[in-house]
Amino acid sequence: MGPGFKVIPFFIENGEEMFFNFFQNLWTFLYLDTLYSWVMRAAPEWLFNIMYLLAMQTWVATTFLFPVPVPVKAIAHIGQPVVVKAGETEVQFQERVKSSVNSLIEEKLGGRRHRSYWGGIRLRFANRKRD
Repeated sequence: MGPGFKVIPFFIENGEEMFFNFFQNLWTFLYLDTLYSWVMRAAPEWLFNIMYLLAMQTWVATTFLFPVPVPVKAIAHIGQPVVVKAGETEVQFQERVKSSVNSLIEEKLGGRRHRSYWGGIRLRFANRKRD
């Protein structure tokens, strides 16, 4: 990855809203995810690794076993390419890409960072013609 290499920032609006999972949303609503991460960070490394694997396996199992599809409109937003400059470090480039993605999200969503199932459903059916 040298000078002239391009990274194209993008995100998918309503991508998280395409599936509703009661168990994952309840876990997040009760802030158990935050509590679990605090405990993980305070644990010794061997326990951290076990807790991490347990969390990932639980997340995958609940993701594929209990999803409820939601008919939202998913829109891919693609930003302007971010080009590596000569003499730029990886950290500097990473910050520019992160800033580009965040500004694209801010521009397209107006700062909304939470899930909005009803907003996604409204978008899905907003432009339908009635017969």
